[in-house]
Amino acid sequence: MDRRALTMAVAVAALVSAEAATAHADIFLMKGGGRLTGDVVEESKDDNGTKWVHIRTGFGNVRLQKKLIKKTVRTKRDKNVIRLTEIVAVSLEGDVRVSRDKGETWLPLRLFPPKDATVADAQIPPRLGPGDRVKTADDGRGEFDVGFGVVHLESNGEVAFNATGASMAVLRGKTGVRVDESVPKKEFRVETPQASMGVRGTTFLVDVDDVATEVIVDAGEVVVERMRVKAGTSVRVVAEASPERGDPDADADARFERLRSAFAFPRLEWIAVLGGTFAMGTDTGRPPPRGAGVATPVQQLDIPGFLMTRTELTIADFRSARNWARRVGFENVVRTPVPSGQRPMKDIKERVDPPTADDEPARIPWFDARAVAAAYGARLQSEAEWEYAHYAGATTHFYWGTNTSEEMLEYEWLAANSGVRVMTYQESMQLPLATLRTLGCHSHPVGTRRPNAWGLHDILSNAPEWCEDTALPDLNGQPKDGSPRTNGDPSVRSLRGNDVITANPLDPHTRHSDATSKPYGVRLVRRMAQE
Repeated sequence: MDRRALTMAVAVAALVSAEAATAHADIFLMKGGGRLTGDVVEESKDDNGTKWVHIRTGFGNVRLQKKLIKKTVRTKRDKNVIRLTEIVAVSLEGDVRVSRDKGETWLPLRLFPPKDATVADAQIPPRLGPGDRVKTADDGRGEFDVGFGVVHLESNGEVAFNATGASMAVLRGKTGVRVDESVPKKEFRVETPQASMGVRGTTFLVDVDDVATEVIVDAGEVVVERMRVKAGTSVRVVAEASPERGDPDADADARFERLRSAFAFPRLEWIAVLGGTFAMGTDTGRPPPRGAGVATPVQQLDIPGFLMTRTELTIADFRSARNWARRVGFENVVRTPVPSGQRPMKDIKERVDPPTADDEPARIPWFDARAVAAAYGARLQSEAEWEYAHYAGATTHFYWGTNTSEEMLEYEWLAANSGVRVMTYQESMQLPLATLRTLGCHSHPVGTRRPNAWGLHDILSNAPEWCEDTALPDLNGQPKDGSPRTNGDPSVRSLRGNDVITANPLDPHTRHSDATSKPYGVRLVRRMAQE
């Protein structure tokens, strides 16, 4: 391809100038007027036939679709403010790390794990949210889509993403930002230890060191506190030398905390499940199980600590993961063979009456559940982890006690309390399934019933939950650390928990399974060291 002539449709048009030709670089006119300058280094085509152009810029490599149709991150509009619902890592090079505990610990950041990754290796968070920090090493670079703009983080840099409209704190290093004007009158805020900037429809470079912030504007206009910096202009903002300022890094942390404390962002909530010994199946402290497919024989396990999502993943959680998967390519995320005729991560079919709510549990095929887990840097639970977390140390038949009727309706969504008519549990078990469906029994928003002793909601009902395990007739051969058993038919996977409407009595020991193409609920786990 001729570097001096590149035409991109829809959102990008190429501008060719004598200066660009001399420098062996193309200048791309981005939507909203911001410009991206760089060398076209290669063209490629992925397995889906999508054509890509790879461009080397001063801020790192950028990959653009040859027919670039702008895909924006889902946002929520509320009183003329755009709030981020996710930050998408588009491309990464070298050593890029993320912290979710104010910089105390740092984990490698990857778009997706290697194809030969183990379950533990795959638990590297590839997604970001406001409140997360990202830093790069000598060889590290990254590009992040923040909804109506793109951030390029150069080597030896560190940023913290926030969410007041759209906001980011640059703690150190060199950062390039392109902000679209695709959302009129909306602004991206950039905070540094020395200055606060409001940006709209432009490309600019921020370079932060211990004492100063340098701003170089390529197009449009940047407002640095009360000063306007126009295209082709640079400005250097120097920190005050007064003793009250203190350590610039400490001031950056304080500024970041002030910003962070003012933001609300919907993200997954994790419960720390401490490790311990556990008798999986039944023991003398619980009544014997009943029915087919029960969890026998008893297995004595020593389960290490792990993190588990407080609730089942919601429809909104699934769609957020689906947006990310679209950006990085389904083929890189859906690493499990998809059954013939199935389309990966297709949207959820919503209920009409009553309308489905975004905070109800997502019901998706098993291979989609695996993809969602990868998007959130986690994995599916094992059967052992589910049962251990369900009981939360209880020795009674149910985690709340021995009552099998009215008390359970305080903890779980069942046919008796989820339809247009509230009834007793005993009455609901005597009615035909068809009658219960006419009463409108359905899943409800997660986290609205009482939790178990460890703070986990809806673990026994609302929606059956996929496990990583393959379906096996009993618990023989259960790994002693509670990890998944995957030596069975990979097209049939285990389920734990119950649906709102079921013909079977509620029993935490009962094990279910189904084909991976069927839709069920999702609960994720991560290693304790992740937080």
